[in-house]
Amino acid sequence: MGRFYATGFGVPRDMNLRGRGVKRDPVQAFHFFFHATEMGYAAAQNNLALMYANGQGVERDFVWAYAWLELASKEISGAERLRDEVGRQMSAEQLERARRLARQIAGEVAETRRQAK
Repeated sequence: MGRFYATGFGVPRDMNLRGRGVKRDPVQAFHFFFHATEMGYAAAQNNLALMYANGQGVERDFVWAYAWLELASKEISGAERLRDEVGRQMSAEQLERARRLARQIAGEVAETRRQAK
């Protein structure tokens, strides 16, 4: 389901986030995006990061936002700029935690994708 949601195959990507065709539900949208990130979909990683940065569907958390933007920036144009904007709002300690978290998530995503093949 996460893959379908991330790619838009049969399910509009932002239907829950924007309320297209269904009742607007940022929490549900967050869960869909999260499942898509597990398979390494950069668009979902970017969207999840924005939800963390804005506190939309989840408690605002710049550490998690930065970590997801770090991963998304490998494939999404503009994600690096957003990551840097989020980073400017963080302490040095938070930045270090976010970078460690990004490395951890990248390893988990790589393992999930390896197992799925």
